[in-house]
Amino acid sequence: MLSLNKVHNKQDLLKWLNKIETNFCVEQKLDGVSLVLHYQEAGTLRRIKSCEVARIPLQFVAYEAYWTKELKIQSHRQSLNLLAHLGFPVSHNIGFFGQNTRPLTPEELSWGWAEGDKEPLKSHWQHLSEFIENQLKKRESLDYEIDGLVIKVNDLLLREVMGHTAHHPRWALAFKFDFQQGNTRLNDIVVQIGRTGRATPLALVEPLELMGACISRVTLHNQVYINELGLKKGDVVSVSRRGDVIPAVERVVSSAQEGSVWQMPVYCPACQSLLLLEGAHHFCPNTSCPARLKAQLYYFVGKKQMDIQTLSRKTIDLLFDKGLVRKEADLYALDSQQLENLQGMGKKKVEQLQTSIEKSKQQNFERVMRSLGLKEIGANLIELLALAGYTSFDDYVNLAQDPLGVQKLKAIKGIGSKLAENFSSLILSLELQEKVKDLKKVGLNFNSEKRLSIRESLEGPFKGEVWCITGSFEHFKNRQEIQELIHRLGAETLNQISKKVTHLLVGARAGGKKEQAKRFSISCVSEQEFILRLKKAELSLR
Repeated sequence: MLSLNKVHNKQDLLKWLNKIETNFCVEQKLDGVSLVLHYQEAGTLRRIKSCEVARIPLQFVAYEAYWTKELKIQSHRQSLNLLAHLGFPVSHNIGFFGQNTRPLTPEELSWGWAEGDKEPLKSHWQHLSEFIENQLKKRESLDYEIDGLVIKVNDLLLREVMGHTAHHPRWALAFKFDFQQGNTRLNDIVVQIGRTGRATPLALVEPLELMGACISRVTLHNQVYINELGLKKGDVVSVSRRGDVIPAVERVVSSAQEGSVWQMPVYCPACQSLLLLEGAHHFCPNTSCPARLKAQLYYFVGKKQMDIQTLSRKTIDLLFDKGLVRKEADLYALDSQQLENLQGMGKKKVEQLQTSIEKSKQQNFERVMRSLGLKEIGANLIELLALAGYTSFDDYVNLAQDPLGVQKLKAIKGIGSKLAENFSSLILSLELQEKVKDLKKVGLNFNSEKRLSIRESLEGPFKGEVWCITGSFEHFKNRQEIQELIHRLGAETLNQISKKVTHLLVGARAGGKKEQAKRFSISCVSEQEFILRLKKAELSLR
């Protein structure tokens, strides 16, 4: 699911609007969660026993809508009008603006639009500014939370032409409201040690309700930030959720009568090592600090790393405090008998834990490297190195030991001078070498699948082609795997059908993209045909 590009002031919003001379619609940005469901096999709900389905408190209403070829839906406005005409409830908190936007017809007004939309529209910026101010006034009186507005290009065809980046659609923008604030008392300040040793002060405040979230802990960043605010225990402070997400102390509302500005401790609260000041931040230099080791374990099992979902922070703390786990490799040597003897660890929970840990051994090289928590070595660098022919940790070591390694790294497009110069010391550090050695022993994957070199990729057999993918596939784990194969063969991929697309890879239960492809005369390729093309390119499938 794509995100939205965001702006926080009208100046940046106006810059975006001025790039696109068209009509727009604007609607409330709801504060909540989003869910995308991909239905398979008609979206049936299945369990082994039909009575289990009956017990699920699920209500489902199915709608089916179609329109004739004569009915052309060309804009967001027209699609909403049609829904209203069919009897679906449509929000009135939607505005339309633009230099050429016309007033609604009497027929359209009868379909349920608000009276305010009857007025001929002013210049798009003036109309939008008034709409923003109106929504800001209404925000407090709404019985649901909104954290901004979403501005979208109204023309559906233009949206398709504009497309999207890997992060967000180019035809939409989120205008975020100023963050809400509330006052509360600062009870205490504690220090949290992160996986890199960074010591971060945290404010413990009286619980405060902000934008539907209960705030009790707020980061204070560093001593410089605390000094600027002049924070003391007992102060009444103003707390916000910046961007309606991250809690922050904004200012002191009422200062405590006694005491002085809080100061960072001299020693690490977890291991009593002397804290070192680097720039504005304090660090614990002890690589064996228990708080630091726990934080590394929290990160290692995370969803974007090894994804060991049954290992909660509470469970990691228990295993660590009992001396069963000190480093990542220890997780793979846990004994079921030892685990069952721990409080709250029954036989079933132990089985689930060990199954989840064992399953994590299947994670690919990219994930394993990411789980090590090396800030400089992320997914992008791993991809760049792989395209250049470096597809394993041993390759990284050889590159780091190569006298010409820095020059070779700088020659790879996308790798900067600073990273190239630091690569050797990072990869050859004794701490990392020991960690990788231990994780190799327990069976983690430190080799990537074979890849084409970057030159072969640019000159590959798919050069000049643009692919789109629809449906599900028997021989591939997911679409990302397919996209990587296509990229290595020199082609581009898009997530939506457009005139740029040359080939559509069609799997089982293909969606509407197949019909769109026919309209654009795009070549449709089956999974078997795609595999044949891969074999011709001598690429092995996993």
